[in-house]
Amino acid sequence: GINGDMGRAMNWVILKDKSTGMEFFFMCTHMDAHYEEVRTLSAELIAKKATELSEGRPVIMVGDWNTNEHKPAYQYLAYGEYADARYRTADLEDMAIYSSYNKWGEFADQHYSRPPIDHCFVSPSNVFVDSAHVDQAFIDEDKTMFASDHNATIYNLQLLLPQAEEPETEPDTTVEETEEPVTTAPETETVVSETEPETEHETKAEESETATQ
Repeated sequence: GINGDMGRAMNWVILKDKSTGMEFFFMCTHMDAHYEEVRTLSAELIAKKATELSEGRPVIMVGDWNTNEHKPAYQYLAYGEYADARYRTADLEDMAIYSSYNKWGEFADQHYSRPPIDHCFVSPSNVFVDSAHVDQAFIDEDKTMFASDHNATIYNLQLLLPQAEEPETEPDTTVEETEEPVTTAPETETVVSETEPETEHETKAEESETATQ
């Protein structure tokens, strides 16, 4: 089993975008604060459960993961089926400057040296990351009082609609009937030789000549 400081939970819900009707899986958690081994086992269980419960829907997982990008728990989540949203946007300026944990202002001047422990993991095939940044969330005008011991990490995400598959078309097996060309016999010219009948005068002359001989 997993023996951490206290019981930890994974809260999840299936939500629907009213404008498109598209559903997505949203999850939030707070992992163990002291034992990396416990966090690694938790990361494995969370990823497996998210895949099971989402049933192919887009996945968004947020929370205080208490692990940074150099640790096994983070790497299991970021380099497997899911991805860290902060690295899927072109605008990394704010994310690179501010750590997500300020310890009520004690670490306020360590934005450059402390890697964030609050992350947003998404299914990269159907969640597009427009932007990501960290907000220190002061609650006074002098900017000395923090709203939380964690800075707000803010993401602008888009759900990608599945592309419609083109229906399969059956091959056309229709045989086109072609008309056979009609052949006609070549025209032949019939020549009739006409002979003029012998005249009666010519016949009698021939007979009298024979009799004389």
